[in-house]
Amino acid sequence: MHTVFCLVTMCLSVCACSTLSSVAEPERPAPPKLTQARYRTIWVPDKIEGDRYIEGHRVHIIEEAGRWMSK
Repeated sequence: MHTVFCLVTMCLSVCACSTLSSVAEPERPAPPKLTQARYRTIWVPDKIEGDRYIEGHRVHIIEEAGRWMSK
């Protein structure tokens, strides 16, 4: 009896899963696109501050952040 109950439960589970996967999700509209951010890059030269040596490096400064585009 217990085996029959387990088999019936497994069959119903498989059938339920297959019916759920056949239900199509509604199609979502594509999200709006983002504009590319505008930025500038500056070079900071090597420098010594006290007992620290700071190697030259680039610094990127965002001038205008990206924005959502209207359709």
